[in-house]
Amino acid sequence: MKVTRVGWISGLAGAFVLLLMGCDKLEPNEVGDTLRLAEMLDGWGAELLEVSVDTTLDQGVEDGDTVREYPLPEQPVWEIPGDLTQDGVLDVSDLAQFSQEQLGRSWEDVDWCRWSTEDNSGVEVWANTIESLFGCSGPIDPFVIRNHNDFPTRLSWSPSGRLYVSDARVRSVFIYEPLPGGGLWQWGQLTLPGQPLGVAVDSFGNLYVGDTDADGVEVFGRDGRHVAWLGLGHILMPNDLDFDSDDKLYVADSQANRIWVIAPGLPVRSIGQGQLNFPSALAVWGDRVYVGDQGNNRIKVFDLEGNPVATYSEKVRQGSLGYRVEGRLAKVQGLDLDPIGQLHVLDTRISSVQVFSRFDGTFQGSYLEYGQGPDNLNLPLDIAINASGLAAIADAGNKRLRLVEVGQ
Repeated sequence: MKVTRVGWISGLAGAFVLLLMGCDKLEPNEVGDTLRLAEMLDGWGAELLEVSVDTTLDQGVEDGDTVREYPLPEQPVWEIPGDLTQDGVLDVSDLAQFSQEQLGRSWEDVDWCRWSTEDNSGVEVWANTIESLFGCSGPIDPFVIRNHNDFPTRLSWSPSGRLYVSDARVRSVFIYEPLPGGGLWQWGQLTLPGQPLGVAVDSFGNLYVGDTDADGVEVFGRDGRHVAWLGLGHILMPNDLDFDSDDKLYVADSQANRIWVIAPGLPVRSIGQGQLNFPSALAVWGDRVYVGDQGNNRIKVFDLEGNPVATYSEKVRQGSLGYRVEGRLAKVQGLDLDPIGQLHVLDTRISSVQVFSRFDGTFQGSYLEYGQGPDNLNLPLDIAINASGLAAIADAGNKRLRLVEVGQ
């Protein structure tokens, strides 16, 4: 397997921890119609990506393998309009200062929804804060770029070839276009009122975002406008999302310890209840659902009906962290399959990616390891592989996205 090193997107330092919270388990019939998507919107059409894929993959990673650079452009330093406090974010403190200096009154006394509609000169400046706090929407482009991608959290390639990256700290989904010569160009940013986790794009180009604040999945059209909520108040921690070939949505609910399966017009069902402990990641390949069972340090495999098929890997032994670990997992956080069906499993504690056979879980090799250098990972949170074998990794601790060629 040829491994490709890439550059990174730089940003501010920090950390983010997903905590498992206790909860009462939900039964499938408790959610009912609230988890149904009424209908697919007409007139959009599928944006399917057709790519010729090399069906060979070398086994393992050998010292001295040739690597090619795919540097990402460094994140530009955005001057955020309205950042009066000069702290790098647009928040209520800036709103309060603006209100006092320009309007002569407390921000709490202003009808910001009316103000943003009547005073269009202020909409662009304050759109982020006003929408986040009050749910108002002004005449603005929903994909306007306002902030840094500070803490890449979850990833998904769209059928049209764009990379969608949720940022749980900035509370946005960032959208990237791959550049012809390698690297990524930041195409847009969709700002959300809640805290986004899992992201996925269906064959029509609709964007699905798991919101851990609202306990549901929000759906946006290709124009960035809100379309629907799925499972609002019932999907407790939508940590990872994926679609099967029929556009059925699979949601890894880490807090309810199950995978929700949602399809338009059909009753919602769940799989894995009673068998999973903090399911942190999932990927659908053909007639199989691969689940990162983080609390049990393993991969669980189900068929599309929810029947268990296999269990892969076993827990890392005490004291083995910090060393190359082959075929064992400490804290599985993300997974995906490459174009020929090899299973790539991202371990956030070991900070490496291990490759397994999807058929029997046989260990095939690993790449990257812990550190801050160009060949390292630090608190990696997700991996997504596109149809041409380009793996994107959310290297959150290093504040960057990493691209690795794994399917050549």
